[in-house]
Amino acid sequence: MKELEAAIQLRESGNFEEARSLLLELLEQHPLNPSIWYQCAWIHDVLELESEAVAYYKKSLELGLKEEERQGAFLGLGSLCERTLISSITPTDTIAREGYRQQMAR
Repeated sequence: MKELEAAIQLRESGNFEEARSLLLELLEQHPLNPSIWYQCAWIHDVLELESEAVAYYKKSLELGLKEEERQGAFLGLGSLCERTLISSITPTDTIAREGYRQQMAR
């Protein structure tokens, strides 16, 4: 799909809002395409719109995302969870922060 490829190119070149607009249009036209849902998740993740990204990742997986994109969706969800956990630890909570770092190093 040429439009999807164009949206990916926009994201890769740093035109995030333009990519997001195109992806949302594509999603309206093709609501059962898991690749479009995945790309919507990715652009929302890049824009730090975490809650929206999670919903898009989940829907892409529900719709049967395949192979490499499926792995990317799980990686994106995991990364969002990690960032959310890190941001919820206050700077003064050094014990929790150090414990988390040690667990991630294993």
